[in-house]
Amino acid sequence: MEKSINYQLEIFDIPGHRYKVQIKINKPNQNGQILSMPSWIPGSYTIRDFSRNIETIYARSNGSNINIKKINDHSWKIDKSDNPVTVEYVIYAFDKSVRGSYIDDERAFFNGSSMFLRIDGQQDLNCLLQIKKINNWNIYTSLPTLEAAYINEDKQFWFYYSKCYDELIDHPIEIGNPKTSIFFSGGTMHEIILSGDSFRIDINRINQDAKKICDSQVEFFDPIDKISPFSDSSDRFIFFININSNCHGGLEHRTSSALCIGKECLPMIGEKETPEKYIELLELLSHEYFHAWLIKRIKPEIFIDYKLQESNQTSLLWVFEGFTSYYEDIFLLRTGLINRNTYANIICKKINILINSPGRKKQTLAQSSFDAWTRYYKQDENSPNSIVSYYIKGSIVALGLDSIIRKQSNERYSLDDVIKFMWYKYGCNFYKGIKRGISEDNLVEIIKKSTNINTGIFIENYIYGLVELPIQDWLMQFKIKLELIDTEKPTLHAKTSSKNNGILLETILENGIAHKSGLSSGDLLIAIDGIMVDNRNNGASMLNGYRIGDHANICVFRNNKLKFFNIHLDESEKIYEVKLI
Repeated sequence: MEKSINYQLEIFDIPGHRYKVQIKINKPNQNGQILSMPSWIPGSYTIRDFSRNIETIYARSNGSNINIKKINDHSWKIDKSDNPVTVEYVIYAFDKSVRGSYIDDERAFFNGSSMFLRIDGQQDLNCLLQIKKINNWNIYTSLPTLEAAYINEDKQFWFYYSKCYDELIDHPIEIGNPKTSIFFSGGTMHEIILSGDSFRIDINRINQDAKKICDSQVEFFDPIDKISPFSDSSDRFIFFININSNCHGGLEHRTSSALCIGKECLPMIGEKETPEKYIELLELLSHEYFHAWLIKRIKPEIFIDYKLQESNQTSLLWVFEGFTSYYEDIFLLRTGLINRNTYANIICKKINILINSPGRKKQTLAQSSFDAWTRYYKQDENSPNSIVSYYIKGSIVALGLDSIIRKQSNERYSLDDVIKFMWYKYGCNFYKGIKRGISEDNLVEIIKKSTNINTGIFIENYIYGLVELPIQDWLMQFKIKLELIDTEKPTLHAKTSSKNNGILLETILENGIAHKSGLSSGDLLIAIDGIMVDNRNNGASMLNGYRIGDHANICVFRNNKLKFFNIHLDESEKIYEVKLI
């Protein structure tokens, strides 16, 4: 196809973790063609500088080398050429997360945003992708397969196409021999791709439970026809699940999601009960699938056309991540994968995290969303004192919105109606040529139109302000009661971890006992009252035997110097529990 950009990818050096990419540009810019690598991946809001992994790059035209020069951190410029140009580069790939690219002797996985250069000015052209086959590995992606007429039955390559560059980089690709399973939901084939140590993992149970989640969410958005929206981009949806105990998280795409989770969170063959850790996987599946509607199709205005070389700030991440975090558990409850008591305990856990985060008194939800690029994704030892999570607080505020909508409408409306309104107004036709996004100050109007409830004061107080959340009042709408546990066990008000023969004080919570006693982040606590501390479980038992009001002498190493502190254990940690009414 002359009016297209042709990409060719080869697994080039497995021991060295390298790919080789070729790009054929049929009609380069007559003033010199610029090529750019995204600096971030949508769904993960921080600059990642993917271009740093390009080791070598050169260009050829009409059989001869042509000059290509790097012009900034993420871009290169090719000298003027009247003929087609081929660019070839080698890229290093050893990122085990869901955000980048990876290859070893067992699997290859990559996101297009960290693999394929964009041809500036031609990003709206069709993209053709051919990937050279290797070993006896198979390939898995939701990218549409190129029609046979274009591939000349070349059996050395896999062939795919996309309508534009944005679509090309929104379909991750896995190559290898993972464990797989298939189910259908909403008229669409869904694949589960399980890579890593999958020995004795019950993929059939994951399949059955994932189908329940998908069926429920499809029906939520399309209660009449129960048809998934994915035909606007693909003929399938894929869950890529990489088993890796060193990372935990997920990343959404328009017709797939990439998950990374420890083996302890997966069900084993023969288990009949639902292990507590398995709920983490179910939450992750539910969360990322919901994103296929809320963030991939229902978007903030600034995400309609991503600017991939710079941060794209919005004050609405609390909506897209907070609402999604709220609904991830709602759907587990609605499908019967968890019971009401488990659901209430999940909410309680989030409440305890929020209440024991000093940063909630300093940073608003809108600020947390806007500053995600430089603060939430770049946390340090002081972050719990200075920021609030738009995931955690956002999900609790979503519960609050749901609560007041239900209460003020006498259960006629709920947050469900707001989400569905957003879907039909902004999302259902997004990839069908009608691209609209939610403006920064449009939420109050959206809620008013969908429920007839005015939430202006709510938004002002709890999104743009620091007014304390009336969580107890909100929970009562759902017949859940929040109670403070009366514990006699003191705490240091510090986040800790085990290190060598001591306990590392990673974060000192502001105005807590450790802070007021002079302890500092980075201190290595080695003894209390002359007794070496027990550093198992990150020091969870180090204050066993002490009661509120006691004093203790603490011995720490700070900058290789031994220091002593006398502390007054006059407070306990605020811990809440819930009861069903």
